[in-house]
Amino acid sequence: MTTDTLYNTLQRFAESTQDFARVATPEAAHGPPMKKACVSASSSTSLPSSATKTCEYVRQPSLRPSLPVEILDAVFSYLPRISLKSLMVANSFVSTLATRHLYHTVVVNGPKVAVAFLTTSLRQVHVLKYVRDLSFTMTSATPISNLYALLHRALLEMTELQALSLELPKTHSPLWIFDDCTFKLKRFVTSVTCRRPLAKFLEQQNQIVDLTLRGCQTDSTSFLPFIDPLPPSLLVPDFDTFILSPDALPRLKAFNAVHSDACVVQAVVQGRPVESVSIPLYPEMSVAALDALQMSSTPLKKLSVISFDPAAPSFLIEALAKRFEQLEALHLVMLMAEYNNELLEQSGPLLSNFRCLKYITFMAADSQASTTHAQTATNADNEDGESQPTNEPDEAHIAKVWHRACPSLKTIILPKGKVWFQQSTPDSSSGLPPFPVNGNISQTAATSTLADQEEGQWTYL
Repeated sequence: MTTDTLYNTLQRFAESTQDFARVATPEAAHGPPMKKACVSASSSTSLPSSATKTCEYVRQPSLRPSLPVEILDAVFSYLPRISLKSLMVANSFVSTLATRHLYHTVVVNGPKVAVAFLTTSLRQVHVLKYVRDLSFTMTSATPISNLYALLHRALLEMTELQALSLELPKTHSPLWIFDDCTFKLKRFVTSVTCRRPLAKFLEQQNQIVDLTLRGCQTDSTSFLPFIDPLPPSLLVPDFDTFILSPDALPRLKAFNAVHSDACVVQAVVQGRPVESVSIPLYPEMSVAALDALQMSSTPLKKLSVISFDPAAPSFLIEALAKRFEQLEALHLVMLMAEYNNELLEQSGPLLSNFRCLKYITFMAADSQASTTHAQTATNADNEDGESQPTNEPDEAHIAKVWHRACPSLKTIILPKGKVWFQQSTPDSSSGLPPFPVNGNISQTAATSTLADQEEGQWTYL
């Protein structure tokens, strides 16, 4: 949208809402100067005494838009960055609004972009107060201390910053860039080491609702079970351990850990109202990580697990069902383990312990035995006895078993990639059929069916 098009749109909107309205007196007008306009009106007689004169005041056009700032903000929020840059050379009022939207969300990726943004904004420090969301990624380069110094100066001026994503090289943890910063974050994503300096910074941010820790390092020596004993260089001293004070992060609702072990998970979750969690599970530490999640002060609603434990398929679903009965969404990804359909079918009764589960995803590598079985299987539930595609019968039967064990399920995603979901049938009065049925519907129709219609048959995408 060009600047001229935007101006014409705003002008037509102003005219349609009588923005240039007439008012009775100049005192009632707010804004540009008023011009007096007198109109003569004659009665049905031609006598001079019957003539009347009506005077009104008409607001004069102004370079400053007369629309409310809230409406202008809403319009500007739909503009691309190129149009916002054009509006910055307009009058001071429009330029201020455009600048606020242009700097609301800043994405810095790479050293060249970082240097250009930091040097330019520090010459006009007033624009940094408009920054609400900053993404600073420098994983493909090795920044020097001067760049971090520029970033520190910029962060000092971002007093209204609410969301920060800081992705740095694995060996870089320059947490001194947060010294004396006054912003209060609501969302924080970082790749720095989970050590005591990071914990101190988090203790100062009592408004954080969403926290993501991507740090590769860990405070637990059991994270490296293949190295026994650990050399002194890998041991974390007690004074540098990642420990949060009990009153830190009082509003935390969502926690995502990429490389954190059970110790870090416990330090973050314990005693806090965390409802949504995404964590990895490592060999010999899986149960400890799940126990740490139980320390949340409120029941978990959403859980995503990426398992690196080869033994996870044999115990994970049962462990989750015993600990988190009020889960609404469960997503499991097994990266170091294979599965077979028999094991998935046996896991069905374990889901009965979930009372509110609506969405479940189970993704894992297919074993050779399951592949061979899928190639020769036929659909036992098909009344005509016709053969079905090789990957349909097994998953249809598993989805049937899982839904029977947990009737609250609305969406099931199994390793073959099919998305089983509830579909209503207008002429159905008996409710849910005893097993999923094959369907042939488009993705658009499937989405609208799930969102707008009542419960009914099960089908898949």
